[in-house]
Amino acid sequence: MNYLSKEEYELETGKHIREAHWQSAAQRWEYHEKAVEILKSIVGSPTILEAGTMGVKLCKFSDTIDLDIPPYWPLYYIPTYNHNLSVLPWPIREKQYDVFVALRVFHRFSPGYLHEMFRISNHIILALTTSTVDGYKAIRKPTQEIVCNDTIVLYWELENMR
Repeated sequence: MNYLSKEEYELETGKHIREAHWQSAAQRWEYHEKAVEILKSIVGSPTILEAGTMGVKLCKFSDTIDLDIPPYWPLYYIPTYNHNLSVLPWPIREKQYDVFVALRVFHRFSPGYLHEMFRISNHIILALTTSTVDGYKAIRKPTQEIVCNDTIVLYWELENMR
């Protein structure tokens, strides 16, 4: 698998550093790196769906789900699924992906969306703000929790929870 390196991250985020979302790119690498470490620990070559990447994917071969709404996304970025994440169900089959990843996307959503993530994948990696993490942990205790400043990375390995 071809996972995102710090150098690639800096190159990709540097393309749009003037956009408000990426002005704090240097501080965001920490939780991107932790998510990559978790991905690398998953055995085999997992199929991955990433949400809210804004064109900066953790794995070169990941599929993505986002709304394609320029000017918010880079012009070269075309998501695999052009879909509003707040609209359920997502257009994805049951357990279609091994891993679902969303970094600082679901802090704006109800923790109930975790059930949709459970439906489509066996592993979930979320980066959430410290103020929203408890709601997700209350639904199902994560397998792993990593603190990164004002962001918490949660990982659920669902295969071992059945």
